[in-house]
Amino acid sequence: MAIIAITAISFAKQDENLSSNRLINAFLPHHLAGKSQSYANTQDQLNTINDLNTAKQKLDSAKAFNVNLYEGVVIDMKVDFKYNTKGKIIKTTQKMFLAGTSIPLYGSTSEFEYDQSGRLIKNTEKTLEGVNSYKYEYTYNANNLMATEIESFWSEDINDWAVSNKYEYEYNANKQIITKLMYSNIMGDQFGLSGKYEYQYNASEILTEIMEYSFNEVYSKTGTEKYEYTKNNTLKIIIKYRIELGENNEEILIPTEKREFTYDGANNRSMETNYTANADNDELIISGKDVYKFNNDYSAVDLILPFTPIDGDQADFFSHMVVSNKAYFYNEGILADSAELTYYYSEFTGSSVFDSKFASAQISPNPSTEYVSFNWESNEVTLEVTIYDLSGQEVLSETVTKGESVPVGNLRTGAYVYKLGTTAKTLYGGKIVIM
Repeated sequence: MAIIAITAISFAKQDENLSSNRLINAFLPHHLAGKSQSYANTQDQLNTINDLNTAKQKLDSAKAFNVNLYEGVVIDMKVDFKYNTKGKIIKTTQKMFLAGTSIPLYGSTSEFEYDQSGRLIKNTEKTLEGVNSYKYEYTYNANNLMATEIESFWSEDINDWAVSNKYEYEYNANKQIITKLMYSNIMGDQFGLSGKYEYQYNASEILTEIMEYSFNEVYSKTGTEKYEYTKNNTLKIIIKYRIELGENNEEILIPTEKREFTYDGANNRSMETNYTANADNDELIISGKDVYKFNNDYSAVDLILPFTPIDGDQADFFSHMVVSNKAYFYNEGILADSAELTYYYSEFTGSSVFDSKFASAQISPNPSTEYVSFNWESNEVTLEVTIYDLSGQEVLSETVTKGESVPVGNLRTGAYVYKLGTTAKTLYGGKIVIM
């Protein structure tokens, strides 16, 4: 009975206590982890990255040791990943144990289904015994961007799925999400609009703010999330605020959380520091941090990872191969260990999204800082070049002449993939590194 009690309490607490560790959070089942925002990171854009995979290393499992769940409860956790021959995640299996033992606390699986175009259409979560728990279904618009997302839970009362929430996405001309409408189950099968998120971008098409609204006959702005970047557009800080109204109905922003990112010389996100508001005075105080180690022999375009279109921001951690990370939390101002994670990879033996690989063009210089030129063997004098970042977002598209210098100094440091071809056919593809 003690184990059952611990398990029941952990359901209510684990999302809160693990959310500071982004990679643990990424690998938890969907309903426990909370979804990352789906910007323009659709399956088609992810396919572009997979198409150009040059190495074949897939993430097989992630193991977390000595995770301080809450109130002295310490667990170990393992998540295993299974892929199809195209490199798409089809199943995850999560198991939690009392630390240092084989005593199970909780286990679940998530199974993923795709349509004939390779787009994720369903994610079903079950217990290890095969009992249904949650289901997520997705539809897409004419531009292959996610249009709707429907959340359901298994109801024992009706012995069937019951819809709990629905989300609708709207995009701008650059295929970036601008509005996310939220509908909640009010009574039975009746749905009502409950709120929305609005997204803002700067002149460089980089996300700068996500504003949150609740809806009760009219919209009320309840919070916002602001993004700050370095001069080369690398994400530096995210701050969340709740909003209160002043005497003259002016908005007062009160910070509730902050995430601060540190990068190493290879543009790896080597550390994340988290802050939460002090309950007494709303001052942000440090609450924890994560420190990551990488194998720089493999960049993100060399990896098969268990991410779907809803996990775009998690993929940012994999600018190169993450091999381990250590999580810490602050307890009354003292830094203490929270968890240790190790990531295990093996060679991927499946096929790419397309059976044939693109030939590589000659790129000079590579790595590059300001300009890059393309040369190719075919007779075409000009070709269309498209460059994507590692989330699949298009960052450059133009017609280039063979040997012409293309300015890339406005791109932030990191790895990118490119395609060269005509309007009818892609002829070349590969990887570019911007320093």
